[in-house]
Amino acid sequence: MTQYYYLDANGQQCGPVPQSSLLQVGITQDTMVWTNGMPGWAKAGNVMELQTLFAPPQPPREETIVPPQAPTYNEPTTPVYEPCPSSNLVWAILTTLFCCLPFGIVAIVHAAKVEGLWNAGQKELARAKASEAKKWCWISAGVGLAWGFLYFIYILIVGIAAAGF
Repeated sequence: MTQYYYLDANGQQCGPVPQSSLLQVGITQDTMVWTNGMPGWAKAGNVMELQTLFAPPQPPREETIVPPQAPTYNEPTTPVYEPCPSSNLVWAILTTLFCCLPFGIVAIVHAAKVEGLWNAGQKELARAKASEAKKWCWISAGVGLAWGFLYFIYILIVGIAAAGF
């Protein structure tokens, strides 16, 4: 441990004193000190090794204690099952075969998209396509019935004309 000499209030050399005892003998930052290896006398506050002796005391650290968070339990959510809307595909196929081919094909195209859109999460668009398929099925059935009625009238007129009435 380093031994220091110091000058007292009367300018008299005292010491040597171990570094750890310098404060006990009453030296301050302005007290002149010297030890082996120093070029000359210097104020104690200017000696690098002694500066820690004169540092203001640090207040004790307050440890911030963070209370543990209470676990949060989320109630399990049960997904609401919503069934896929009816695509009307069977009806679209039947109206295509038995009623009116062009409008039935349009109904089949719309009906074929319903399930894919539903599975892709585009539920509103799937409902719209199902509605479109249903509309085109009704149009196909209506046109088919109208053609059937007109054909029946035509056969009736041709039959009456052939019979000579």
